Amino acid sequence: MKCKNHSLHFVFCAVFFTLCICLWAQPEVWKHQPEKIQLKVNNDDNNYLSFIFQQDPSSEITVIQILIKGGKRAAPVSQRGLAVITTRLSVEMTTATSVRELMHLGSTFLYHVEGDYSTITVKSLSENLEETLAIITKVIKKPLFSGLRIRNIKKFMEHRKKREEDSPEQLMELTCFKAFFAGTGKNDRDHGYAGSIFGDPDSRKKIKKKDIVHFYNRFFNRSHMVISVSSNLAKAEMETIIKKYFAGFPPGKPFEFQPVQSSIPTEKEFFLKRDNQQVLISFAALLPGMSRENYVLIYMLENILGKGIGSKLWPLRAQKDLAYNLNSRFRQLKDAGLLIIYLKTDAEKKQEAYLALKELITDFYKTGITKEELDITKVRARADFLRENETKVGKAQSLGYFDASGLGFDFIEAFFSYVENVTVDDFNGYLKKVLNPDRLIEVTIGPEDQ
Repeated sequence: MKCKNHSLHFVFCAVFFTLCICLWAQPEVWKHQPEKIQLKVNNDDNNYLSFIFQQDPSSEITVIQILIKGGKRAAPVSQRGLAVITTRLSVEMTTATSVRELMHLGSTFLYHVEGDYSTITVKSLSENLEETLAIITKVIKKPLFSGLRIRNIKKFMEHRKKREEDSPEQLMELTCFKAFFAGTGKNDRDHGYAGSIFGDPDSRKKIKKKDIVHFYNRFFNRSHMVISVSSNLAKAEMETIIKKYFAGFPPGKPFEFQPVQSSIPTEKEFFLKRDNQQVLISFAALLPGMSRENYVLIYMLENILGKGIGSKLWPLRAQKDLAYNLNSRFRQLKDAGLLIIYLKTDAEKKQEAYLALKELITDFYKTGITKEELDITKVRARADFLRENETKVGKAQSLGYFDASGLGFDFIEAFFSYVENVTVDDFNGYLKKVLNPDRLIEVTIGPEDQ
């Protein structure tokens, strides 16, 4: 029975990969190509509103993502949490009636803060889109910055920060960011990627109403907004809607960020004590800055390292029984990035699992990838990318992220050709830079050794 299941598995994989190859053989991956549309505001040749649009007739739903180029790095370390407070206030409904109306319309919205940007994602039935935007954009254009609301959000952030510290994966990532992006250390006005988006007691205390208003005025304008849309509505209809509800935002002036400082720390081993029966063991690497080539290479490297069956990490679980969870993840930011390779295991297996993971990474660094492995990785990377961008939410997020990061919104299509052009030398050269043992740090979270 076991052999039969394996045979069916390989047959399924073969059929799936064949279908994928047929799809990739087409000149265009997406039937409806995304485009950037520019609209004149008040018939002024020097005043434009632009948005990215990809038509998707698969459902009568519209997703609009508003990306604001003013994330965690836009605030100094001494005021970490400022981006979250401002973004939260910009979407917090001022009346209970507005909340009920959105619920009745079946519309949702959420916000999120990353290193380089903040996002507001709106999802609505296309027939209710105008009513939804009328409610949400009214709040974004004129948020209520009251002292009571600010205090309540700070309490909420304190709660979320505690949840971060209780999550080994989140704590691991925060530790890695702090190690690689500590800044100069000369003053608390340093900007960068280190620290929690929710700040700490000192940074939250330093955030005043005037700081929030200043942050909002600087970044919540058309100069710092990337609007991406995935909808079944026609292009002409969407142009009318976007102009009606977004032309009222001020044009603003572009703000030039200083490059984020990063370095390999002198201290490379970090242990965080937690009294539980499990231990998390991780190795982290500093990535080079954003480019189309670098994004494709780290996407493929993450895939071959830890994405499920067939990955380099998989034998540690399937054959050696040293982990009940293993994975790799990357955060590619504009000026740098972070790759983390980790596993979770029982405390009694800590030392054996640590040595096995370290040996695996070292061997991979020395031997690199073969032509056959590269071909398989290309297939897996393409399939993962298609899955990630299958939904309208996924497509809207990718279009905005790629455009704001400097890769261009059309990278969602060009990704596949860049993957195809990666050679063994390209991949191994990148691997040698990223997984150099002298540049890795180790983070272990769990109980102390007995």
